[in-house]
Amino acid sequence: MSFRGRLTLFFVLIVIVPMVSVTVVIFSLIANNEEGKANAAVAARLEAASNLAAEAQREADRLAARVIADPQMAAALRAGDAEQADARAEVLAGRLRLQRLLIYGPDGATLANAGIAEAIFPSSRTLTDDGDAIATLQVSVQSGEQYAALVRSVTGLDVVVRRRGGTLASTLPAEAADVAMPERNGSVTVGGEAYLAATTPRRDFRDGLLQVTLLRDEELTAGDVSESRLLVGGVLLGFFLLAVAFALAVSRSLQTQVASFLEAARRLGGGEFDTKVPTVGKDEFAALGEEFNTMAEQLQRRLEELREERTRVERSMRRLGEAVASNLDRDALLGIVVETAVDGVGAAGGRAAARTADGALTERVHAGTVEGLESVLAVAERDAARTGRPADVNEGDASALAYWRGGMAAVRWMTDVVNK
Repeated sequence: MSFRGRLTLFFVLIVIVPMVSVTVVIFSLIANNEEGKANAAVAARLEAASNLAAEAQREADRLAARVIADPQMAAALRAGDAEQADARAEVLAGRLRLQRLLIYGPDGATLANAGIAEAIFPSSRTLTDDGDAIATLQVSVQSGEQYAALVRSVTGLDVVVRRRGGTLASTLPAEAADVAMPERNGSVTVGGEAYLAATTPRRDFRDGLLQVTLLRDEELTAGDVSESRLLVGGVLLGFFLLAVAFALAVSRSLQTQVASFLEAARRLGGGEFDTKVPTVGKDEFAALGEEFNTMAEQLQRRLEELREERTRVERSMRRLGEAVASNLDRDALLGIVVETAVDGVGAAGGRAAARTADGALTERVHAGTVEGLESVLAVAERDAARTGRPADVNEGDASALAYWRGGMAAVRWMTDVVNK
C-alpha cells in the first residue's frame, strides 16, 4: 500500500468511522429526546386539563351548596315528591346557569334531572335527613364541548372526551369520532394522521367513568427531530470539513517531505553526496533531515578518504614495480623508500641524505615539497647523524623528524601553520 493510501486509511479509521458512529448515536438520541419531550409536553398539558376539570368541579360544588340551601327543593326531597323536586330543579338550573342538576335516591331512582346530558365533571353531595341519607345531588357547570374548546385554547392540543367508550366531545374531525383511544398513553391514527395520546380518568354522573384524552400530532415531533438533526448535522459537517481540510494539509506536507527524502536518497545513491534535504521546523521530520544531511557529509568524507587510500595503494604498487625494474639502482630504490615513507605518514615532503668523502651530508633524493625547510631539515639530519637516534626539531611554524640508519638519512617532516 502506498504512503498516500495508508494516510487515507488512517484518516478513514480515526475520523470518518468515529464521526459516522457518533452521528448515528446522536441522531438516535435526538429522536429519543424529542419523543421524551413530546411525552413530557403532553403530560404537562394533561395536568393543565385536569386542573381545568378540577376548577369546574369546585365551581359546581359552590353552586351545589346553594341548591341544597333552597327551601323548596329541601321540602320536596323530604316529602319524597319527585315531580315537585324535578320542577324545582329546572328552575334552579336556569337560575344558577347549571349545565345539569341530577338528584337520585339511595336506590338509584331519579328524583330530579334538569339540564343537558353532555354535562361533565359533576360535584356530588349526599343529602341527609336526621342523619339518614335521602338522596345524592350532582351539579355540573360545564359541558363536554365547552371543556374541549377551553382545553384546546389553553393547551393547543386536540381533546377527546369519552363516556362509557363513546365520544362525548372532540376537537377532531367528525369522521374521527369512533376511533378507539388508548386507556393511558400511546399512539393512535386518526384520519390517516398519527397522534401521541395521553388519557386521564375523571368521575362522571352516578359514579360513572369519564375519560379525557389529549392528542399531539406526531408531525410536530418529527419536525422537531428534523430541526435538531439538521442543526447537529450542520455542526458535524462543519467539523468533518475542517478535519478533511486539516488532513489534506497534513497529508500534502508529509508527502512533500517524504518525496524530498526519496529524491535525496536517489541522488545520494547516484553519487551526488552534496545533496541536501530541506529542513523546516523542529519536528521529527526536521531532525531526520538533519541526520540525513549529516550522513551525506560523512559519506562524502569517507569516499574522499577511500579515494586517497586507493591513490596511495596505487602509488605503492607503482613504486614496487619501479623498484623491481630499477634492480640495483640505489638512488631509485632510495627514492621509492622516501616516497613510500612520505605517503605512509601523510607528510608534506621528505628527503634522504648521505655523507660524502669529506663527511658532509648531501641530499640524494627527495619527495614532496622541501623548499623553505632546508634549515630545519639540516638541523634534524645533523642531530640524527650525530646521535644515531631519531631527532625531532621545531622552528617557528615548521617541524622536522629525521631518522639515521647506516650512513643514510630518511627524513619526514610536516608543516604546521598557526591557527590552521
